[in-house]
Amino acid sequence: QDLTGCPTSCYNLKDDYVQHFIANGQFWELLKFFMNEGYLLSFSTHGEEKYSRKKPVEGGDAEEEEAGEPPLPRGQAFAIADVQEFDDGTQIMRLRAPLKKYQWSGDWSDTSPKWTQEVL
Repeated sequence: QDLTGCPTSCYNLKDDYVQHFIANGQFWELLKFFMNEGYLLSFSTHGEEKYSRKKPVEGGDAEEEEAGEPPLPRGQAFAIADVQEFDDGTQIMRLRAPLKKYQWSGDWSDTSPKWTQEVL
């Protein structure tokens, strides 16, 4: 049970069992079912909380910027606000981030060109 007294389920996306359900689409269908039934859904990232994209430089205390798109911050919890599937098969999950310092800037972010009139 969680703090509300309701039963809970926890899925580790790295588990082979869960990977099987992700691969065959059943996990997505389960998320859609939970959302449609009004369940409280959350998502969390593993690891130490980090607000920057810096990594230690080998052999010292200095840090350097990591290349590439920033991942979700580690050690954070997010509310799953919605799950949607578009006609072209694209599946997206809208997360509510508790951090005001973090804003997703990759595909499907607020300013992403993937938001076209066809998907709105």
